[in-house]
Amino acid sequence: MSNRPDPFQPGFIPKSAPVGSEPDAQPKTNLGSPEPSPASEVAPTPSPSEQDSQGGLSSSETARVKSALATGGIESASAGAEYTGRSFFLNWPVWLARGYGLYSKLLVRFRTEGYPFDLGGPCIFIIWHSVEMSLLPHFGFSRGNIMVSNSKDGDILSLAVGNWGYPVIRGSSHKGAVRAVLSLKRVLTSGQNIIMAVDGPRGPRHVAKAGAFWLAAKTGRPICPVGAAVNRALVFSKSWSKSRLPLPFSRVAASFGDLLWVDKGALAMDSEAQSDFLTKAMDGAMEAAVRLLKTWPDNCKVSGKG
Repeated sequence: MSNRPDPFQPGFIPKSAPVGSEPDAQPKTNLGSPEPSPASEVAPTPSPSEQDSQGGLSSSETARVKSALATGGIESASAGAEYTGRSFFLNWPVWLARGYGLYSKLLVRFRTEGYPFDLGGPCIFIIWHSVEMSLLPHFGFSRGNIMVSNSKDGDILSLAVGNWGYPVIRGSSHKGAVRAVLSLKRVLTSGQNIIMAVDGPRGPRHVAKAGAFWLAAKTGRPICPVGAAVNRALVFSKSWSKSRLPLPFSRVAASFGDLLWVDKGALAMDSEAQSDFLTKAMDGAMEAAVRLLKTWPDNCKVSGKG
C-alpha cells in the first residue's frame, strides 16, 4: 500500500511519454486555431487600461481591478493555517485537515493515469466539487494554486488545502470574481499551475462555468480535465455537490484528460457553448476514471459516478 502518489514511480500510469519526449507526444485538442507557439504561450499581464481596451474588463470595473493589482489578491492559506496557540476547539479546521490528510495517505490507495509530463509550462487543471475530498489530499505533486470561494465553507476549505500544501486564491463567480480572475491570470503568467472546481460554488452539479475557458484563451495555456472515481465512499447526499469521502482502505482512481487549447477567437462563442465544451471534457475524464478503477486488480465496484 502506497502512502503517497508519486508520478515517477511504477504505480503511476502516464498516457504520454516522460519529459524529454517529442513535443507532440501528449494528445492535444485545439479549439479555434492550432496550438500556440512557445513564444506566445505566456504573455505578460496587461495593465488595467490595456485590459479595458482589449475587452477583457469593462470600464466600470477599473477601480476594483486597480485595487486587486495593487494588493495581489492572493492569500497563502499555508501561512494562515498554522496553529496559532489558541484552544483546540478554535483551531478545529486545522486539526481536522491535518488528520484527514494523514488518513488519506495511510488508509486510501490512489492510482493515476495520464498526467501530462510534457506541458512545457503551466496548466489549468479542472475538477468537479464532488471529487475534492477524494483527489486533493493526493494531488500535491501538481503544485497547483487552488481557487476557493469567499464563503464560510470556503474559509474552512482554505485552511484544509493550505495544510495540504496548496497556495489559495479566494473568489468565486458570485463574490470577488474580478479579484480572483486577475489573481488566477497572474499565477498562470508567472509559470504556476492552477486548480479549479468548475461547477460551483452553488451548482448546478457537474455543469461547468466558463471561467477556465476565458483564462485558457487569454493566457494561451491549456486546460486539463481531471476525473476521479472511488470504490467505497460516504456520500454527503444533502449537499448540492454530493461530495464523496473515501472510506478506510478504499481505492481512488484519477484520470487526466487530453490537453485542451483554446484560441482567443473562441471567446466569440456564447457562454453556454463554452460551458458545454468544458462539461463534455469533464464527463470524459470522469468516465475514464471509472474505467481505470474497474481495471484495478479484483475489479473494484464504483461508488456512484463521482
